[in-house]
Amino acid sequence: MKKISLFAFALNQTVGVGLLGIPYAFQKSGLLFGTFALAFCCCVSYYIGTLAVELIFKDAGLKEPLNGKKTKLYVELVDKGPSHALSILYTVFGFVLLIAYFLVFASSFSDNIPLPFLPACDIYNTTQSWCIINFRIYLTIYAIVIYFFALRGVHEQKWLQIIISSFCGLLISLLILVALVRIFTNGLNSSNSFINFNNIGQGFSIILFAATFQHSLPSIAEICENSILDIPKLICSFVFVAYTIMGIIIPLAFDEVEEQCNLNYSYLSGWFGEIIKLIIIVFPAMNCVGSGPVLAIMISDNITASYGHKTQKVEIFIKTFLIFAACLTAFFIHDLVEAIEIDGLILMLIVYIIIPIIHLIHKRHDASTKYDSVAYDPKISYFIIGLSSIYFLYRLFSLFYNLFS
Repeated sequence: MKKISLFAFALNQTVGVGLLGIPYAFQKSGLLFGTFALAFCCCVSYYIGTLAVELIFKDAGLKEPLNGKKTKLYVELVDKGPSHALSILYTVFGFVLLIAYFLVFASSFSDNIPLPFLPACDIYNTTQSWCIINFRIYLTIYAIVIYFFALRGVHEQKWLQIIISSFCGLLISLLILVALVRIFTNGLNSSNSFINFNNIGQGFSIILFAATFQHSLPSIAEICENSILDIPKLICSFVFVAYTIMGIIIPLAFDEVEEQCNLNYSYLSGWFGEIIKLIIIVFPAMNCVGSGPVLAIMISDNITASYGHKTQKVEIFIKTFLIFAACLTAFFIHDLVEAIEIDGLILMLIVYIIIPIIHLIHKRHDASTKYDSVAYDPKISYFIIGLSSIYFLYRLFSLFYNLFS
């Protein structure tokens, strides 16, 4: 059960990030390129995952069940003391992503689930002025739900995470099955290419982001004991198989895949089709229910680890402030496109550059443990750091160019 629980936690953090963008990335960059890019990203993600597991269990003897105090956070491993800079990066990244979860949840439910006396509406349609009421009601509902689970901690969320990850499996199955039915009914979409050199940069960035899960491992490690050793392999295997099938089948079924592929399924009709459409369109928002509390806990853990004073009152205050501030921001700001771009760069910096650097530093001085990475090779680490640094700078310059051009 511990392994299932941890797999559910890690899967929800991964799938919630980029599942729906994979078919779009495959179609834009080419089906063959998408497959090879996903395989490469999963291999790199697995390697970084094994380094992360080794790091967060430094000095953890596991002679008794974990209680959250024996595992290490990345901010505690950078220097001899906590890294305030990394804590700030984590806080900014987590806060922007938390706002994005608020927006996804509220906009999806406003668009598909009517409230008493208020019809369903599109918050981004300026002619539907009443929609701001629906939107803010759903924002408030989401805030209450994730606040409840964030205060209870990761141990009390096991069944929630397992249920959400089960729904994730249902969603992926429906997306693939409906696409297959469409192929058998309408034939294959023949406009797909194997490699589209004009869009490989865009496709690769989506795929890389969608295969990343290591940022949340320290905050969920306390529920798992030894089960965490298998998590990088399980997550990366699931992501590669599920995303590859989706990335190939859905573009073969639709001429133009939307950036969020579930929007392509709005054509379904009839009572059965409406039920499937509702599940496909609304469920991704439900994934935010599983991801939001863990994100709030992750931010709180990093702040308290970096600045000390980890007491229950301080943790409650930080979680309360984070969720209230994110909800209030979402009340008035509905477009975070540029902020999400920056957030993706911060995530890449943390996972693909900072984690392997921290690992190299500790590998020179620390004794071996049973949690050491079986895949570790210093040449691979240096290669990943170098390649990631080049790609990070390229994305950063591209972002600034697009913002100011």
